[in-house]
Amino acid sequence: MNVPILLGQSTVAGFIYAFTSITGIILCLHYILENNWFSGVVFAIGVVLVQIFWGVFASLAFVLPAVTSHIEPKWFSLMGAVVLFVMAYLLFRAKVSTTITPKHAAAIRSFKMFFIGVVISLPFVVRIVGYMGLFATLGVHRTTSTLFDIITISLGVGLGAAIWWLGFTLIVVCFRSRVTAHSLLILNKASAVLFIVLGAVSLWPVFN
Repeated sequence: MNVPILLGQSTVAGFIYAFTSITGIILCLHYILENNWFSGVVFAIGVVLVQIFWGVFASLAFVLPAVTSHIEPKWFSLMGAVVLFVMAYLLFRAKVSTTITPKHAAAIRSFKMFFIGVVISLPFVVRIVGYMGLFATLGVHRTTSTLFDIITISLGVGLGAAIWWLGFTLIVVCFRSRVTAHSLLILNKASAVLFIVLGAVSLWPVFN
């Protein structure tokens, strides 16, 4: 196990997977524009904690002997490619709307924003499969074998997600007058292209 490499792989996974939180992105955007940057950060913290939660469950699959001892590495890569292609398709088909505006946003307290961030992210159990796909693509399954590895992955996923959400918040604050529905649409399509590229990369070990 190489801790820096594993931490780097999981950080990239956490950062990339944040692109799929379309509803969270729109809500975070509205909280920042109608309230302030702090509102967006509090909301994002809730989302990040849930991403860590699902990331831990996904990493557990790679340390269970019943899973790892019967599955060849190339099948992990193939699974990763399929998941990434499906995610890209869903992102292409997703409709970006700016109508999700919380009423009386200024009156919503910080803990409620945090709670909303958790609630909108927690029901999506499919995120476990998404993380398994990303982990497989990035080669996490080759280095994960102990509880300490899972802790490292959790820290990496949280770090990557936090970097993405804080970066998004900073961009919205700095360019708030230029943020439009078209901007979100571009982000959506660019995310889909990114997942297609990653999916193609993950297919390489399958045919070699």
